[in-house]
Amino acid sequence: MLDKLDSDRPIMIWQRSAHEAIFNSAALKYMKLTPADMTGYQDNVDWEKGHFIEAGFFDVVVPRLAKHLLAPANVDEGYRRNIDYLVSGGVTTIGDLATG
Repeated sequence: MLDKLDSDRPIMIWQRSAHEAIFNSAALKYMKLTPADMTGYQDNVDWEKGHFIEAGFFDVVVPRLAKHLLAPANVDEGYRRNIDYLVSGGVTTIGDLATG
């Protein structure tokens, strides 16, 4: 699906819930993923569309992208941008239900 935009440069669209993402073929190739890697995840992966949800995303994709997604420079910048966005809207307190 994303190959219509660009099939040479890796593209990832990460849904804001963080439980699903869509990748173009260049991104799948970059992650060295093949259809064989999807064994056991057929309910959570639509290979043809590059769509990964839940276990298909967390078990298959995240380990391959963690060094990029969780790099301190990226995480720190993401937090800073999020704080700026929240404060600009008048939000002064937030909580994460996942941490209690």
